[in-house]
Amino acid sequence: MPLSTIEPLCKHYAPINNPDRITSSHALDVFADICASKPNEKDVAVQALELLSQKFDPIRTNYWNHRKMILQRAAAA
Repeated sequence: MPLSTIEPLCKHYAPINNPDRITSSHALDVFADICASKPNEKDVAVQALELLSQKFDPIRTNYWNHRKMILQRAAAA
C-alpha cells in the first residue's frame, strides 16, 4: 500500500499550514515521507522535518536534521 493512501489522515493530525493544530508527531513524520516522495513537495517535507526538530521532537534534532540534509542533497543533485 503506498504511503499516499494515508496522506489525508496525516493532514488531519498534522496540518502543516497550522502548526498549532498538529497533534501527532508520528503523522508529521509520515507526512514528511509522503512529501519527500513527491518532486514538487520537497520544501514541504523540509518544513515538516524542521517542525519535528524544533517543536515536536527536539530530543531527536540530530536525526531530523540528518533527514533534512539528505533531502536537500537529493534535491540539489
